[in-house]
Amino acid sequence: MKLKTSRIQALEKGLPTNTSDIELLGTEALIVDKDYAQLIEQKEISSSTNSFISLFGINTKFFYSITLVCEDHGFTERGLGYVSENEGKFFLKRFRPFYMIDNGIPIPLLKPRPVVCSHNDYVMVSSYVPTTFVEVLTEANSVITSESPHLPTSVVVNKNSVLGRHDGNLESLPLDSLVGEESARKSVTDYNKNLSLKSPKVDIKRLTANNIQLNTMKNAPERKGVIYYDETDDCIKYYDGTKWRSLVWQEDGP
Repeated sequence: MKLKTSRIQALEKGLPTNTSDIELLGTEALIVDKDYAQLIEQKEISSSTNSFISLFGINTKFFYSITLVCEDHGFTERGLGYVSENEGKFFLKRFRPFYMIDNGIPIPLLKPRPVVCSHNDYVMVSSYVPTTFVEVLTEANSVITSESPHLPTSVVVNKNSVLGRHDGNLESLPLDSLVGEESARKSVTDYNKNLSLKSPKVDIKRLTANNIQLNTMKNAPERKGVIYYDETDDCIKYYDGTKWRSLVWQEDGP
């Protein structure tokens, strides 16, 4: 499941359920919060631009923040989650809680903090951009990447894979997809610049070319079938398994 961060903040009112999931009620439901009421009335924030489903979609991980707003004793929980859908309703799945902030003190969490609301309380759910590498590295074998300036995320590099850019996205690319026959053929045939191979040996069944240019050299390995252009004698030579033979030419007669 891909991890995504967004420069636009997701912001919705939440409703606790009888599980650890939080039902997402939309951005407009935060009209009860005095800090956001005017922004909602002026349509500066809305569910079409600031809901989790509009920014992240289904089954995409993101960093969430849950705040219980109440007069007596509220708290904030931060972690990694994703959105699921059930019967037309959307829910925040608290995949991995990181910590809760209670009275300004961060406390590590191993499981989601229970959320209990009284009649006058409400829950605010938002997304955030992490500021520490510890939060960004959410999985083993992951690396910190960024597809936009100052917007960190991470990618898990799977076994026998490499990190690469594919169709504009940084992804874990299986090695067999890079060295497969079709991929190799396309890479070579589509390449239109000078190709320099430093491999000491290239085995092919047949070579077809418009022309072949041999670089001049003073000697070559004595192996049967070797052909080279002798710089000293200024001619092409080949080794027949016993000695070097020269390819000579003469002017055609009248």
